[in-house]
Amino acid sequence: MITIVIPAFNVGQYLESCLESILNQTYQNFEIILIDDGSTDNTSRICDTYSQRDTRIKVIHQSNAGVSAARMRGFQVASGEYLISVDADDWIEHNMLEKMYKLAKAEKADLVFCDYDKVYSDRKEVISNQLSDLSSIGYLKAQFYGGMWGTFWNKLIRTSLMRENKIYPIVGLQMWEDFAVTNRWVIYAHKIAYCKEVLYHYNQCNLGAVTKVISENNYLDIRKSVDAVLAEIKKVGIECQLENEIVRIKLTAKKYLLNDPYRNFRQWAKVYPETNRFASSVQITRAKKVICKTLAEGNFNKAEYLYHYYSFEQRVMKCLNKIPLLGKFVNTILNIIAGVN
Repeated sequence: MITIVIPAFNVGQYLESCLESILNQTYQNFEIILIDDGSTDNTSRICDTYSQRDTRIKVIHQSNAGVSAARMRGFQVASGEYLISVDADDWIEHNMLEKMYKLAKAEKADLVFCDYDKVYSDRKEVISNQLSDLSSIGYLKAQFYGGMWGTFWNKLIRTSLMRENKIYPIVGLQMWEDFAVTNRWVIYAHKIAYCKEVLYHYNQCNLGAVTKVISENNYLDIRKSVDAVLAEIKKVGIECQLENEIVRIKLTAKKYLLNDPYRNFRQWAKVYPETNRFASSVQITRAKKVICKTLAEGNFNKAEYLYHYYSFEQRVMKCLNKIPLLGKFVNTILNIIAGVN
């Protein structure tokens, strides 16, 4: 049996579509655990209506405690051999559970993941997660280099993997809370399988979703998530196999301190200081390369100056991009003024 955990907070506009996509599955041996996380719209009513309609649906009403706490509650009471957590504003293909379950059984896999698409109001963007190396190390390398998303909802896991290794959500996290859990699951997975089909539809039209709301705590949440995964990697002793990737994910975790609204260059230098000397080499833009090199040298005043200089340069060059020769001349003059080669 599969347990499907669905945290739900003020998603009345989308919840019915989500539930219908699950109830219409080709694989029917499942239970749904709906966690109503203190909703103030019609979410609670929809949850209760569906639970009365189908005995496989269990509803837990709780005061608002956040998505990680809601998911934790669902994971704790899950009784299925396998577990998946679906977001209440998304929906799944009619054969997703069957495809994932059959693959898990055939491969004797602890974790199965599939492709998905991001659904906008005017388009769809398919995200393929195909990997050449499906070992735990191969998966983590791809994750830390940005080639994977640490999402719950496109992954089916063996419930015992979670419980035996005590890998649960970190209550209180809003950002990257899935990264902190799924990647720790991967560390302990003996077998990982991949289904090369788009089986999950990730709704990008819900502007009220947590991932689309900027908060001052976002950066700290990301740090906590990364630290949790790195602590697990250290615990099992695989740091040496992920040396370069660990540097990369640390730099990713603190890159938010390079930009508004979190910009704090002195704090950036203090966070994972051992990675500072590598920062300029992994940046894509010239501006970030120069700023990171300056920060690694400890010249914070110059870094602040360069940040504003490059911001000004972008605005100027945008106005001059229709006059290439003049734009090139102005760019050269600005670089001379800034003292940048």
